[in-house]
Amino acid sequence: MTGLISFNLLPHAKKIIGLDTSQGMLDVYEQKAAMDEVAASKLSTMCIDILSMPGSDIPQEVRDVDVVVCSMAYHHIDDIKGATRVLASLLRKDGHLLVFDLMEGLSLQSPS
Repeated sequence: MTGLISFNLLPHAKKIIGLDTSQGMLDVYEQKAAMDEVAASKLSTMCIDILSMPGSDIPQEVRDVDVVVCSMAYHHIDDIKGATRVLASLLRKDGHLLVFDLMEGLSLQSPS
């Protein structure tokens, strides 16, 4: 369900930016947001692959954020530790990285 987590976070957020490498997924997300006045005012999207771009190229809008949520993407990623480092680097001090996925036998430690 595209946007399920974002829509549940709406009452607790000032702004939510949905990132994906697939414009098609973002189109679905935007269509759902357009049907809800609150969602339409708080949700925006960016079609980018932050895992493959230099850190200096990552847009400022997605830096120093309170929460990064990565949902159903880790099973597509080869370098889990590298991806976790990149996502964690987007957080402000005391921010939170939440990862939701369906994977077997994976144990992650905090990135060093």
